[in-house]
Amino acid sequence: MTDTLIVQLVPPFSGVEDDEHGIDCTARWLLRPGEAQSDAPDSETGLLSHLLEQPPVDCRWIVLLPGEDVLTTAVSLPKKRRRQALGALPFMLEDSVASDVAREHLAVGADNGQGETPVAITRKQHLRDLLNLFEDAGITLSKVLPDYASLAENPDTWQALVCGDRVMVRRPDNTGFSAPLDRFAFFLNAEPDPETDTIRSLCWIRTADTDVPELPGNWQISEQVVDDPIQHLMGSASTASLNLLQGEFKVAQKEDWNWRPWAMAAVLAVVAVFIGLLETGLDTARLNRENERLQAMMFDLAREALPGTQQIRDPQAQLLIAWRQLNKGGPGGADFLTLLNRVSATINQQAVTVNGIHFRDGALTVALRGSSLQQLDNLRQKVERQGLYAELLNADTDADSARSNLVIRTVNPDGSGSTG
Repeated sequence: MTDTLIVQLVPPFSGVEDDEHGIDCTARWLLRPGEAQSDAPDSETGLLSHLLEQPPVDCRWIVLLPGEDVLTTAVSLPKKRRRQALGALPFMLEDSVASDVAREHLAVGADNGQGETPVAITRKQHLRDLLNLFEDAGITLSKVLPDYASLAENPDTWQALVCGDRVMVRRPDNTGFSAPLDRFAFFLNAEPDPETDTIRSLCWIRTADTDVPELPGNWQISEQVVDDPIQHLMGSASTASLNLLQGEFKVAQKEDWNWRPWAMAAVLAVVAVFIGLLETGLDTARLNRENERLQAMMFDLAREALPGTQQIRDPQAQLLIAWRQLNKGGPGGADFLTLLNRVSATINQQAVTVNGIHFRDGALTVALRGSSLQQLDNLRQKVERQGLYAELLNADTDADSARSNLVIRTVNPDGSGSTG
């Protein structure tokens, strides 16, 4: 069996245009022999550039990309016409991506068993630069995964693995994220409440020398102690389905191939293909007639679905435009994670307590408790300095504290655009 090398990239990335290696970062790696051994191998840590100077040979490479650089979401795709639905993914997700969706790379995972399919979104240029770095070292990657995608799948429990000052989280629906350890509780508080009254479960995976931070009380916490985080990732990384090497980034595996024993089989295959083409030609006229019938049905469907349209020229395009207009959010349709990331650091810097977070119709509502209304109003002003619109609602005070809901939007409630 072939050896497997798993390489975990640790942010941040650094590098300049004149640098010999372009981009560089800290990396942790572990080489697992193809044959079973009694003793588990030890992982190593160093610069990625140093690993690529003298890389292991004759092994399968799996690279774990920092989860901070990959956004995952889950979409419902029809079982029929799945290929057409995958082609429409950029249009379905463009409102969930802060930048131009054409600059993003979309990778699709396996169905999570709940009727939803996880989709990973990352910047094309960043992934292209990373692949060029390995290609320059003569390495063909087998997989590139978001680091949290290499955690074991669990349909009932969240998985959270601590690696240094970072934590990688895999949700039960196979989406996930990575974040600084000191902000993990904030992200848990930001998760929408479940539709049922069940308490959500979280498996906290750590090494023996890692302390458990204070976590929200509405979670059922269990613990698992491991010797080495990257050893824990090794088991599931080989079978993880959310591989970023899809579409234009799909890599053809390079192998030495001896054609001589297969020469006769190749000749027979060519003959079979030729006969198949002849048989296909007999069906061409029938397929053309069927195509004309389907085109006529599509025009009839467009006329029925778009009664106000005077002329139908391209029914597929016109139906798609109408669908996008129906599903496109209004002026308050800001993305939840984007808005949360913009204000989380500002809120964390204040001596206030977050009692809850709610997001609806482009508005992020944060339930706060502080020492006084003046303190909460100062926080509101700091949020507005970021180019956002904020207001305090339902303010209440008692002897030693004040409570209020801080409502944050990217647009002014009177309809004008964001100042940022």
